[in-house]
Amino acid sequence: MASVRLLPQYRGIRVRPYMRFMNYILFSCLFFPFLVGFALYIYVNLEQIQALDYFTIGLGLFLFLLSLVSSIYLTWFLQEATPFFKKLERLGRLSFFLYENKFVYEKKKQGGSGQSVKFPKIYLQQGKYELSVHFKMAGNKFQDKFKKIGGALEDTFFMDFKETLDEPNYKVYKLAYSAYLNRITVPDVSWDKEKGVELMKGFYWDFISDPHLLVAGGTGGGKTVLL
Repeated sequence: MASVRLLPQYRGIRVRPYMRFMNYILFSCLFFPFLVGFALYIYVNLEQIQALDYFTIGLGLFLFLLSLVSSIYLTWFLQEATPFFKKLERLGRLSFFLYENKFVYEKKKQGGSGQSVKFPKIYLQQGKYELSVHFKMAGNKFQDKFKKIGGALEDTFFMDFKETLDEPNYKVYKLAYSAYLNRITVPDVSWDKEKGVELMKGFYWDFISDPHLLVAGGTGGGKTVLL
């Protein structure tokens, strides 16, 4: 008898259309404090500016440009170097991919002023070594495309595709952040009673339940070392 869940399975964060503007949202949050400071500078030096004091005006323009450049750099740096903002950047990237490829439901707004856009139920779950994208099937009009989307996700995230899971109502694609960084050496290979043989950090092969193995990969991918 199948076990019954008392709570819904956690599938990560649902991807929304507004998330495709994540870069701009982060930039706005970073630039706003600088903008407040710039407004305060103008308020304090209003008389000099009205009197066309070139030094005060030039310094104000310099501070404004410095604030703008700093905000742009911080937007890039935080998404590149910090795990939290990197996760936000991936959410934005997936949202942009879905929007550009027309995985959307469009509905005219009341009064005829444009259209509202929403995605089907798609969730992004990000772990330490991998991310999982959950596509709800259940008869929606995109389910045939969802069955063939694994390669496109690999290119979108610049990650290594790991596996596809068919779960009740959902198609799940798992990708590894960096197969090279997660490699382990031969002396580090171990066997776990519950999971099987560890082939890389966080990735196991249970040869008892899945006794068949196909080894494939590009030159230098580690096929010989594995065997």
